[in-house]
Amino acid sequence: MGNLLNLFYVGLLILVSPYLCYRRWRTGRYREGLSQKLWGNCPPRSGNAPCLWLHAASVGEVLQIEPVISSWKQQHPDWDIALSVVTQTGMQVARKTYPDCQLFYAPLDFTWSVKKVIARLRPACLVLVELELWPNLIREVSRAGVSLVLINGRLSEKSFRGYRKIRPLIRHLLRKFGAITAQNSDYADRFAALGARPGRLTVSGSIKYDRLV
Repeated sequence: MGNLLNLFYVGLLILVSPYLCYRRWRTGRYREGLSQKLWGNCPPRSGNAPCLWLHAASVGEVLQIEPVISSWKQQHPDWDIALSVVTQTGMQVARKTYPDCQLFYAPLDFTWSVKKVIARLRPACLVLVELELWPNLIREVSRAGVSLVLINGRLSEKSFRGYRKIRPLIRHLLRKFGAITAQNSDYADRFAALGARPGRLTVSGSIKYDRLV
């Protein structure tokens, strides 16, 4: 499946590359972090301390995880914390908000870029926020023995209907998570209907961090 997804992603990237190049020329967007996104060239982590890797796709998620990072630092001062973002705006906010964390652009969902990030970062746990179901990322992280957690899980009715069409794949991905916390019972029911393990699924109105590892 990984190779098929790689081929699909490459084809999609070729298809949209003229638009991305135009936007890059016109607005300056997409200039930062290209090597990290395509090839997983995040800064290698030094030392042997355990590492918590959090991924925040949007600026809102970057700000949303502040309680998690703050509390984790207090409870586990010996851990390194790494945060991956998607956009330049997200990186700007992350640099101001988390100067002590290792920051990098998240790899695209190619097997080679994901594997390289795992090798360089050596995380003990990956925390995803709301709904980030990237097949190659989840598969390679799980294969490397890294704990997977989804916090503040959100699954709208529209997204649920779409994911239900590919339920076998989504079930396979959700079953790799050690813990999923949903924002409310409706979201939790949808995660369960898609195949999340009931014993690993909880409802929480706010971000939980006590079950990360």
